[in-house]
Amino acid sequence: MNKIPSPCLAIASFYDCWSLPDAIHILANSLKAAQANRLWKGRTPSNLIYFYDRLGLLLQSAIDLLREEEVCHNAKLTGTHNQQWLTAYESYCSPSNNNTAWHFLPRHLTQKEFANPCKVFQKIKNHRSVEKWKELLKDLMMHALSHNNMQGFISGGEVLKSWLLLHKLLEATHLVYVRAIPEDEDGPLRKWQPVTGSNEKCDGRQEHSNMIYLYEQLKQLLKHVDVLQQQQHT
Repeated sequence: MNKIPSPCLAIASFYDCWSLPDAIHILANSLKAAQANRLWKGRTPSNLIYFYDRLGLLLQSAIDLLREEEVCHNAKLTGTHNQQWLTAYESYCSPSNNNTAWHFLPRHLTQKEFANPCKVFQKIKNHRSVEKWKELLKDLMMHALSHNNMQGFISGGEVLKSWLLLHKLLEATHLVYVRAIPEDEDGPLRKWQPVTGSNEKCDGRQEHSNMIYLYEQLKQLLKHVDVLQQQQHT
């Protein structure tokens, strides 16, 4: 089997943890919380921190994928648009024990983007740099976890544009995952494996990653406190 490009592995790893419907649900709810004077209601704050950290990696991988011509070609649908595209469930659905084809239908993509999802990645790249995107994701996450909203930090039009592009990002990368990333018997890709019960493998990895992430944040905070203490004594 040919070596799978790193951006594809990152995309597959994301959807190994969250189904497309679950990812869209988390994104939509957190964006609503960031725009309102209320807190995000989820399992724990660390889950949202971990989700946005992985979302940043997903965005970076999507832009890197623009250099992978073979992958983008394999993600395309051939022929003219017709009703058969929507009944070819294997072209946009991945296995799930709680969802149907209705839940995987890309509602934020245009007809051309559905046929060629890599078009979305170019739009995301053109809209702002990866660094600016990651700054925005951090701001969205912080405001979703606080009682302050983002209305004073970003215009309403820009919020709507970013909201749309982030939803497009999830749906387009999922199409790449379904259409262009081969199953790897020796790796983490379990695209065609029947799904039953909860994803204990991912749940355990997510909790472990949450702990590592929070530990690193705590170390940075302690370093900052140590610097402030040293400044006070000088």
